[in-house]
Amino acid sequence: NDNVDKIVGVLRATGSVDGHVTFEDGRRQSYHLDAVLFFRSPSFVRFDLKAFGRRQLLFGSNIETYWYYDKQTDAFHCGRHGEDGPMTAQLPAPPEQIIEVLGLRTIGLDATGKPAMPAIHRVEDEHQQILVVARDEGGSTFIEKEYWLDRYAPRLMRRMLFRDQVGVVTMESRFDDYKRLASDGPWLPHRITAIWPQVGASMTFRIAKWTLVPDLRSNSIQFKRPGSCLPR
Repeated sequence: NDNVDKIVGVLRATGSVDGHVTFEDGRRQSYHLDAVLFFRSPSFVRFDLKAFGRRQLLFGSNIETYWYYDKQTDAFHCGRHGEDGPMTAQLPAPPEQIIEVLGLRTIGLDATGKPAMPAIHRVEDEHQQILVVARDEGGSTFIEKEYWLDRYAPRLMRRMLFRDQVGVVTMESRFDDYKRLASDGPWLPHRITAIWPQVGASMTFRIAKWTLVPDLRSNSIQFKRPGSCLPR
């Protein structure tokens, strides 16, 4: 959290994304896209993926709502954080997980900046684990999230897992190739890999450069819900 707290203002990352999706009939399709990411803590995100200059997928989020665009429907769709609803093949995970994939959120807070569920601390070999506990509808507890951190300074995030109520991994994210932004800035990953094993999807975001964008704020156009957004 000390490292995340050094992120002051809006970050911009540029690079490329490689990955694959699996369709209902079992077909697997790979892709390579150019990517631009804007991020401001805790939940302001704009992740724009393009091929040859043409938008293929865009995911956006602010403190209250999220939205996405996919080329297949050629429309923006939106929802509110915390509301349940069916996800499409283009979004193999809830918006909350997509934000967590970045590994830049303060541990212990949810999408709105409020305290999250209780957590358990455990030491394993080279890592410290923070296990976030949740309750199902019947009141039974289960491990919902796992944060894997380096045991030694600067204690960077290396791995994150989401589990369902029976313990099956629904999303895994890994963070590598950390470099520091300026001499006293935060350590930021330059390779982020996310895997959704239940739906057969994965992506690797290779970041060429991180920069601070001092002119952008949380109310900048990058984080505003599109006016043409269709309700889910």
